[in-house]
Amino acid sequence: MRKSSLVLLLAMAFVLMSVAAGFSAHVIDGACKQLCNKCWDYDLHIDIPGVGNPDQAGVVDSLCPQIDFESSLGYCGSNNLNDGDCVNGQYNNAPGIIFDICECVDATGNAIVFDPEASYGIRLEITSPVRGVYFTDGNVSGCAIVDENCDEGGDASIFVSQAGKTRNEGAWCPEACAGTTYQFTYVPTFADDGAVLYDGSAGTGNCDWDPGTDQFFARTVQTDCYQTFVSSNADYYMIDMPTMVWDPRYVSAGDELTIKVSIIDDEDKPCTSCREVCSCNVLVGIFGCEEGAAYCSLCFPYFTALDQVEWWSGFALTNSGASDANVSMTFTAGGESVVVPLEVGKNSVEIFQVNQLAGISALAGNGAIYAEAVGTVAGVTGGTTAASLTGFAIMGDYTQAYGYLSKSGFCACK
Repeated sequence: MRKSSLVLLLAMAFVLMSVAAGFSAHVIDGACKQLCNKCWDYDLHIDIPGVGNPDQAGVVDSLCPQIDFESSLGYCGSNNLNDGDCVNGQYNNAPGIIFDICECVDATGNAIVFDPEASYGIRLEITSPVRGVYFTDGNVSGCAIVDENCDEGGDASIFVSQAGKTRNEGAWCPEACAGTTYQFTYVPTFADDGAVLYDGSAGTGNCDWDPGTDQFFARTVQTDCYQTFVSSNADYYMIDMPTMVWDPRYVSAGDELTIKVSIIDDEDKPCTSCREVCSCNVLVGIFGCEEGAAYCSLCFPYFTALDQVEWWSGFALTNSGASDANVSMTFTAGGESVVVPLEVGKNSVEIFQVNQLAGISALAGNGAIYAEAVGTVAGVTGGTTAASLTGFAIMGDYTQAYGYLSKSGFCACK
């Protein structure tokens, strides 16, 4: 392989890493959908309340915070601003995970055909963070109208509603508990090795494990009964998940809460994986509120000097947000600075070569360069808020190339 081709392949690989990192907050993998354009979001921010410090026994001397996606319990207030386009009220939390069974395919890419006469259930798995978020034994946002339910009389219920048929997803906002609603009780799966559900009403004195049973709380649950909830009159189904609890010792600002949602068939199948008919992965929250955050800084601590002709430098900016971002990027070398305005469109990546930026030639002869990018988007109620930016730098000598990611956040170079 020619050296120039190798450098190009390296550069492409690094940029693709940046794209994947930048868009992870908005990707819904599989058959689940994000509807209503600006109204329903799955990557909303989760409030981190003031909590006490763990004592020597590992018990947090504060109430364990709980979150419920559909009811917005535990989510930041800034998520709930009405942007003027929402039909069903002020909340940006969807009233359930929207599952489009028409998007379900098998391993060969063929469409999965659901049988309206067959019985199905639901499995939910917390896939990230790897520790610190668990399912409780209740659901604060359960639907009031229930038909053909297989509940056992407890509060630990998952609700599935037939949300109807439509392909006009951008303008469609089904009501909570739309159509016929089915109620299922749920239990921890054997994959959790004896895990138990967190007592959401009384608490347990610990957010991570139950002192009474010496077992961790459940990260995976599934319905313990099955119903014929699939209908020929509905392509979309709304799944109302249980309430969750999280442990402040293991969860930090910026951590993502992702859930794997699966439609499963009956327990007569010989293995857990065989029961999964169709699955999707949804990012239902990012820990930490953004209230008052007017901008976000990205630090690029090193670019090669402009007069170091045997080396070149470039960078990519990824905007994973739903609004166009304005970026003010300050390049500094030898005590002098140049400010370069840039634009990065919504859900897109822009690639730049340092020595071709307007005004950058003023830093020639000043040595190595560092840069700080400040990205903003227009605020919902006026002003600006922080843009959802990630950055990636790459430099090479026409034989080899190196790069690094710049983490999004308040990480100024100073």
